[in-house]
Amino acid sequence: MTEFLVDPVLKEKLEAARRTIEAGGLLLLVGEPGSGREALARAVHRECSAAAPLAVLDGDALETADAGGGTVLIAEIDRFDAAQHRCLDRFVDRTRGRVDVIMTAAPRAVAADFHARMAQCSVHLPPLRQRPQAIPDLLHAILSSPQRGERGPLRVSQAAMDLLVAYDWPGNIAELESVAARLRSQVAGAIVSENDLPPQIRWFSLFRSGGAGAAGDVGFDPFAEEFQFRLIAEALRRTQQR
Repeated sequence: MTEFLVDPVLKEKLEAARRTIEAGGLLLLVGEPGSGREALARAVHRECSAAAPLAVLDGDALETADAGGGTVLIAEIDRFDAAQHRCLDRFVDRTRGRVDVIMTAAPRAVAADFHARMAQCSVHLPPLRQRPQAIPDLLHAILSSPQRGERGPLRVSQAAMDLLVAYDWPGNIAELESVAARLRSQVAGAIVSENDLPPQIRWFSLFRSGGAGAAGDVGFDPFAEEFQFRLIAEALRRTQQR
C-alpha cells in the first residue's frame, strides 16, 4: 500500500509522524482497520531509519524481544490486556533512546492512563469516507502502478467514479486497493465502467437513497432495507476475498 501517499491528508500525517520520531517520541497511529496505519509506519521507518531493521511485534513477544536498534512496530495496542500493557511499558523503558517505537490502535478508547501518556504524540488517520475527494487520485495511482502486473493502466469512467466516490468504504484504503487490484485483473479493456464494479459499490447509492422504493411506499422500511443491504454487501466482500 505505497500509493496512499498521493493523498495530501496522509502526506501531512506522515510529516507529523516523522517529526515525532525524529524528536525521540513514541508514536501512536490511530485509525480504523485498513486506513493505512501500518503503511504509514513503514513510510516513517523509511524516512527516519531505513538503514536499520524494522521489527513487527505483538503483545506476546514484547517481554522477550531484544531490539538493539531500528524501528519497532507494535500493532493493535488497544486490544492488549493489562499484562500486555505492563510488558509494553517495560519494553519502552528498556529500549528508550535505542529504538524508534511506533504503535497502532483503533479509534476506540485505549486504556486511559496509557492514552494520556501517548496523547502528545498520536497521529489520527481519518477514514476514507471522510475524505472522498482523495479517491480519484488514489485509484489513479493504484491502477497505473507498474507493480500491478503487465496490463496497461486503467481509466475509470465518470459514471463508475461517481459510484466509487459515493461508496462509504468500510474497509478504507485496504478495501480500495483490493477493489482496484480486482479491476486490474478482470477488466479486459482500458476503461472501467460502472458494470465492472463490485455489486456492493453499484448498489450502495441505490440503497442509501432509498432507490429500491420511496419512503412513502407501502411496506418500505428504510432501516430494514439498509440492514439487508449490509448483510448482502458483507457476504459479497467475503466471497471476493477467497
